[in-house]
Amino acid sequence: MKNHDIVNGQILQMNKKWSHLKQNQKDLIAEWLQEEYRGFIAMYLRKPKRFEEEYMIDSVMERMQARDIWVPYVEVKTYFTRKKGKWYRKLESELENRRIEEEEQFFSIKK
Repeated sequence: MKNHDIVNGQILQMNKKWSHLKQNQKDLIAEWLQEEYRGFIAMYLRKPKRFEEEYMIDSVMERMQARDIWVPYVEVKTYFTRKKGKWYRKLESELENRRIEEEEQFFSIKK
């Protein structure tokens, strides 16, 4: 077994890719990553720095281990790096729309 190691009594495929995960596992990990990213931005009102992103990914990796989902750290980090720009733009537009709605409500009350 060239690409497999025994870890905690389980055989793990060490060269596993993101694409090898089941769709519900991918969705779950993506949801956790997005939740961490949105939570960080909501708390600090800025994009996370690289070391802060690593803390977020570590947190998600711990949740994955608790669910017995295994994929290399590099695969999760690559996925996160590809998606964080999209998530930021989406969050930015949501915040902008919310701000516009609040202004409209404020000015309609004043009239």
